[in-house]
Amino acid sequence: MGNSVGTLGWVIRNWRIDVGGETHWIQLRHYTPTASFELFLDGEEVASERKVTKMEPISFSIGGADGKVTPSLATYSQITKGFTYKCTFDGQKIPELVFDTQQPESLCEHIKARLLPCAMIRKSGESKIVYYKVEVTNGDPLQKETYVLKKRFSDFEKLDHLVRSSFSGHQLMVLLVAANRCR
Repeated sequence: MGNSVGTLGWVIRNWRIDVGGETHWIQLRHYTPTASFELFLDGEEVASERKVTKMEPISFSIGGADGKVTPSLATYSQITKGFTYKCTFDGQKIPELVFDTQQPESLCEHIKARLLPCAMIRKSGESKIVYYKVEVTNGDPLQKETYVLKKRFSDFEKLDHLVRSSFSGHQLMVLLVAANRCR
């Protein structure tokens, strides 16, 4: 997968590694303009570099076995329009998690969210701030709860950026673009 021109900035890639009956998660957060990166293992940062002058494999280890994530421009093409990423662990190539071929386990299958058709306007000095209301419902029959969250437009922009960076260079990005045109 590569970094498409439309989402120049953060690219996020994920891999799942099963070792000794335990599942581990690798996440690369790569800021393509400067090539800086952060690598996470099971949610904990294990490597980062802020000013990268050359592309090198990023190392990690699980249970004494070594792995690495390798960003590369060597396979740059018009299709991917940017970096490609490869993860290996204990000498084996690990497939990247992509949502069209692998179904990630739902963390909480009963949770539903919807944007309520009303907004709240607050005055802050001379300017006005608009808060949108999002209703989140936990539909679990044993613990049904509903919350209303107040979010600013900038919160939705940040979420949009995170989603787009996760799919950057992936064919599912076309679906996101098409969905925006339908609105």
